[in-house]
Amino acid sequence: MRQPFFLKNCDLIDKEIGEKLIEALQVQIAVVITDSDGRVDKKGANQIAVGLY
Repeated sequence: MRQPFFLKNCDLIDKEIGEKLIEALQVQIAVVITDSDGRVDKKGANQIAVGLY
């Protein structure tokens, strides 16, 4: 069975990604890391923000 993957500090990761993209593209952007909140037996899935910048 595959082990779950957990990010330790999603806000910090978002900030690093956002700053690199802003520098490269020269535009202001927002970065949101999400995770699905669903079950196998449930139709559809909700997204929950786990990191924002």
